[in-house]
Amino acid sequence: MAALAMPVAFLVKDQIGYGVLKGEQAIMTSLFGAAVAILVVFGDSADRITFGGVQLGLFAVVTLLAVILRRAFYDSRQPVFA
Repeated sequence: MAALAMPVAFLVKDQIGYGVLKGEQAIMTSLFGAAVAILVVFGDSADRITFGGVQLGLFAVVTLLAVILRRAFYDSRQPVFA
């Protein structure tokens, strides 16, 4: 999950420069909310599956890839601060 920091940083830079597309903010908020919810549910316990055992990375990578590709192929891109 730490490897996603760089792509997210570039995505945020592009969002600041060109604005947020419809639905992107909700997708990014739900990814963060899912990670926090799974952290709360699967906490750290000796008798059950812990947070580290949950395979959340693939879901986050695929969702982030979809957001980046959608942004890359979006037609009308004009800088916000032109």
